Amino acid sequence: LVRSHRQIAALEEWKPIVRRPMKIVRSITTTPLRLKTNSANNSEEQMDLSLYPETTGTKIGTVKVKFSEPALQYTLIGCADEWTDFPVQPPSDVEKSWDFTMIEESFIISCNGLQLVELIFSDSNNSYCEFYRGKDVGVIQINNGDTASDYYWGYETDWIPVQSGLIPWDLESMPLQMKPKSTTDFFKVGHFGSSAGSFIGWFEISLNPPMEYSITNCTSAPVEFPTQPPNTTATDAVWTFLKSSEDLVVSLQKQELLKFTFTECSHSWKGDVVGNLMITSIEIYRAGCPSFTVENSVNGNWLVQDPGTRIEIICKGNSFLNGSATISCQEGGSWEQVIPSCVEIQEWKPIVRRPMKIVRSITTTPLRLKTNSANNSEEQMDLSLYPETTGTKIGTVKVKFSEPALQYTLIGCADEWTDFPVQPPSDVEKSWDFTMIEESFIISCNGLQLVELIFSDSNNSYCEFYRGKDVGVIQINNGDTASDYYWGYETDWIPVQSGLIPWDLESMPLQMKPKSTTDFFKVGHFGSSAGSFIGWFEISLNPPMEYSITNCTSAPVEFPTQPPNTTATDAVWTFLKSSEDLVVSLQKQELLKFTFTECSHSWKGDVVGNLMITSIEIYRAGCPSFTV
Repeated sequence: LVRSHRQIAALEEWKPIVRRPMKIVRSITTTPLRLKTNSANNSEEQMDLSLYPETTGTKIGTVKVKFSEPALQYTLIGCADEWTDFPVQPPSDVEKSWDFTMIEESFIISCNGLQLVELIFSDSNNSYCEFYRGKDVGVIQINNGDTASDYYWGYETDWIPVQSGLIPWDLESMPLQMKPKSTTDFFKVGHFGSSAGSFIGWFEISLNPPMEYSITNCTSAPVEFPTQPPNTTATDAVWTFLKSSEDLVVSLQKQELLKFTFTECSHSWKGDVVGNLMITSIEIYRAGCPSFTVENSVNGNWLVQDPGTRIEIICKGNSFLNGSATISCQEGGSWEQVIPSCVEIQEWKPIVRRPMKIVRSITTTPLRLKTNSANNSEEQMDLSLYPETTGTKIGTVKVKFSEPALQYTLIGCADEWTDFPVQPPSDVEKSWDFTMIEESFIISCNGLQLVELIFSDSNNSYCEFYRGKDVGVIQINNGDTASDYYWGYETDWIPVQSGLIPWDLESMPLQMKPKSTTDFFKVGHFGSSAGSFIGWFEISLNPPMEYSITNCTSAPVEFPTQPPNTTATDAVWTFLKSSEDLVVSLQKQELLKFTFTECSHSWKGDVVGNLMITSIEIYRAGCPSFTV
């Protein structure tokens, strides 16, 4: 079962109250503010909370709770100005979890799941109490006088209200996320060095369409964003700034609008220079977790992530996970776990037949073979080189285990057996690397280069034919008596060769890549014996893509699902047959589930034992799907 990466919902947890005053952005009309205390009932400690409609709005009121004996008390300024005993007293536990909720008509305080009081505004003798009615509380401030509140229950995504002055911020390592005020049509961010006086410049954004930006010492006038966000209310969306030493990337709702390089700036923004920020016309801000890349993973690259997001890393089939499979973005813009890696799986794989083709570009990745032949055995390695599976052979290289010296030949360049100028180590078990680059062919053994045969140095004119060729396939020939293993990836594809391929399609999915030059391919299905022909499944790759099935369809039929924006000849096709149907997928998107009920010749049952594949470049087995 292969899954793409996914983001898991924001995390909630108890988070310490680390300073006073401290503002928490929370609509307590829809989500209670939950606080944890550890105060004894006779401690006289207090919870002291001010209520605001928004970060810059006028205070609505203040609610307090006092840990007193013989009864715990509360007050809501303007409604219940005197300390008043809770009509229902909280449980006796020292550790208590408190919920504060304000709805249209009342204010409710609960403790450990038990409602202690519901103060109905219209019942108060104080006319000011009506001021609370219908108000939406969006921010709660834990005041300096609060001596009891220890933790709040919150999302990792909690935003920080913007306050005046400089904000310490290393923008080169910590992305900045912001939400503008709902009433503004612009906002700007001032960039400073590590000291307040080292002003770098302003980055100002105009929110009126078409949106524009200006940068101090970089732009002489406002400039339109090269990408304009479609159908986005800019004042209600999340803006992200991420600076490197060379550029500044600005995104809106994770869509990159601008990547501005500092090459044209008269005053240098380059380097790790930002230590403080000043933010204007912004409501709330927070740190996002930096983008990262995991090579050999399904997704590959992750953009800046929101605090509270958990990312699952899924490695491709040719690699294994080194580290945690999930990482969480914490408040403050740091990843809770170390970013994992996907390590490519390579191993020694036996050479099980001759001739045998291995798909490998030896220009970029050497072909590595293991031998266990004694130097006097006269055994040989015998390898033919091809540009691709169906291309014309480029040439042949051989190695002979002889005494007094091991020898090599490259047909057309060094036709006679020639002693290696550097002899390999004396170990019987040897690991050989074969590499062909633009100008030469290189043979190494156990990490020691034995020869570099430069094509232009050869007296044989044919040797120039090798020059500049890209070897994509190596064939281990029948005459090879020495090669025992090759070092390869678990994902190594198998070049298609003529004839039947033993294959139990009911239990082993077939994955294929068509030839780059073809506009169709087909797969012949046979029983366990060659003569028991079942039928062809043929696919036309020209859009709209069609399929036909012997004894099932009288004419080509369009796939019910057409793949969007996919180069079919460069993508992976998967066939999986059950006793009742055949499922065809492209790049893990199911295009067809064909049931055999309308077939004149039965495809039903566990009947496929061999395949014949045409116009396919390479194939392999995929792991079957399963359900948990």
